[in-house]
Amino acid sequence: RNDEVACLRDVIKGDARMKRWVEEVRADAERMLEAKPVEHKLVGPRMIAQSRLALQRISTLAGMYLIDRDERFAERAKREMLAVANFPDWNPSHFPDTAEMTCAMGIGYDWLYDYLDADERKEIRGAIVRMGLKPGLDALKAKKSPPAWTTAAHNWGQVCNGGLTVGALAVGDEERKLVTELLLLCREAIKPSLKAYEP
Repeated sequence: RNDEVACLRDVIKGDARMKRWVEEVRADAERMLEAKPVEHKLVGPRMIAQSRLALQRISTLAGMYLIDRDERFAERAKREMLAVANFPDWNPSHFPDTAEMTCAMGIGYDWLYDYLDADERKEIRGAIVRMGLKPGLDALKAKKSPPAWTTAAHNWGQVCNGGLTVGALAVGDEERKLVTELLLLCREAIKPSLKAYEP
């Protein structure tokens, strides 16, 4: 990954359009520094706004940390992730909420792995497993009345299986058995929602 980031930095230096894009993302990251972390707040049955906000913040801040090595961005992303890790749940009754939060946390865990200390990694990884991967695995293995997203022929199949996949890949080294089972099920469950792209 370090080689890829170094290559990206070289591209940014030599490409005016890329440089402009990164400056815009950096400005977004700067604005996020003072924002309060997301909260466990539902609107009706959904927490999707909070999940999407966490995904936007964590990916932006962690990505800018990789590019700039500015620890302010890493620290703020970590603060967001630890807040999310302390939620009571990621609202699995509306599973896109859970899946997008799992995706956000998986990206942050991977991109900030070297910045996090052992206790922080454990806390974030535990949240990904407990509130993301295990509820997803239970849903995918359900024999009676499986949740609709597990067989969805629309975007929920992609969002839910895709988010679980990102989280699973992020913690795969430490949670190999769980992740192997989950990825095999996600690979099958996402197929109906990909039919929209045929032929």
